[in-house]
Amino acid sequence: SDTWKVASLKSTTERWPDGDSAQGDRIPGPQFLWQMVDVPDASGAGPAGPMIGKDNANRDRYSMFGKVSATPAIATLFFDPSTSGSGAAKEIAVAILPGGYEGDPVSGKCTRALGGYPSTANRSDSSFTPRGKVRKWATNCSDPVPGRSLTVVRLDTGEVVRVFSRREDRPRQLEVASRWTDSPLDSPMNGTPVVYPSGVGAVGQKVFIGDADGTVWRFDLSSPNPNNWEASLFLDTQAPGPSSAEDNGQAIIVTPVLSTDEAGRLVLSIATGDQEDLTAPVGADNYVYSVSEIFGAAGAQAKVNWYKALVDGERVTGPMVVFDGLHIFATYKPPATSAAACSPGQANVYQWMYTTPDDSSQIQKGGKPVPFPAGSPVDPNANKPTAGIYDMGTDLVPGEPIMFQMGNVAETIVAYLGTVIALERATGSAEVSAYAGLAQRSPRLALALLLALLSLAGIPP
Repeated sequence: SDTWKVASLKSTTERWPDGDSAQGDRIPGPQFLWQMVDVPDASGAGPAGPMIGKDNANRDRYSMFGKVSATPAIATLFFDPSTSGSGAAKEIAVAILPGGYEGDPVSGKCTRALGGYPSTANRSDSSFTPRGKVRKWATNCSDPVPGRSLTVVRLDTGEVVRVFSRREDRPRQLEVASRWTDSPLDSPMNGTPVVYPSGVGAVGQKVFIGDADGTVWRFDLSSPNPNNWEASLFLDTQAPGPSSAEDNGQAIIVTPVLSTDEAGRLVLSIATGDQEDLTAPVGADNYVYSVSEIFGAAGAQAKVNWYKALVDGERVTGPMVVFDGLHIFATYKPPATSAAACSPGQANVYQWMYTTPDDSSQIQKGGKPVPFPAGSPVDPNANKPTAGIYDMGTDLVPGEPIMFQMGNVAETIVAYLGTVIALERATGSAEVSAYAGLAQRSPRLALALLLALLSLAGIPP
């Protein structure tokens, strides 16, 4: 949908329908707060942005979002809510709304917008020059593109704080109100924004989001004055690919993972690949990256730690995990076109160091592999233990490596809870003292409990 709707869990001061004050004057539960659809044209300002029709006052109305929405992010920012920048800055809860997308690209490609912006609009690794062109998302390259924007709104009122978009996509009403930032976005913003820092009580400083052509964008929201917020290209994931990648960019749908290294530098774990159409893409590969944010004389810049091309349609499926210095992710490779019709494809689980490359002189080989523990339930075949890549077999469907893990854990939890319930029924007590002498009273129950606890601890029974 091209409409955003927001509800709150706070109560209202409305009376209950029957007016009985004895029941209290506050109605608990979700309460509708606001919705955002489109904006009217500024009077006399002329057209701008994707027009969707007219309102009752015969004013042109322009869409702020594509018909297919993306996942938003919630954050707290520190800024001055006045448009003049002369007010007092304060912490304000906001929603960060990606533009989404309207439909598939059309035939052809368009030159990136970077050439018309300051050099600070490109913060990519100097060894990863962005593609000069990307896919074409409108009939003409100068036409507005629905969804090619990022919008920051107040969570309590829905008031638009800032819209980042190309000039041809700008909502003129918001430009006149000094709430628009000219940004070199090239493609619909259909990724999930990630905010840093994002902990409870933290004030967000920056946002990263991927677009429909595999470009990662960085939004600097650290200034108390939203007029000083900036958008810049952080990484083109298709930069190492063939020239045909300009026509076949791969979207960043899997949510990037933010972490920090030992020096406190921000690290992004990024992967490309459609999560709905799992067939092999034509003319472009998918990629998985580890990228650090470093600072120099020119400010923030991306530094690629390692990357790996996933060929023949292989792509990361489901959420990635960074834990204890490891980047763990599951992938799925579709069957070759010549394979049997019933072939389900190939599933793998990777476990690599999250910033350390396998070969520092050839970072395209990926991260340094770390073998899974022997006998790990994630490794039923154990046929690639030294590569940090575990072949889950050809009898699995996309996402099943993760479900396999979840199934094992669920079975263990059920076994544990079943044992506890059986003991409580037998003794009439749930106290720890009821476990005393269990091995003598009920050896089988004690053995079941022991195996469940060992399995939960990670030791295979």
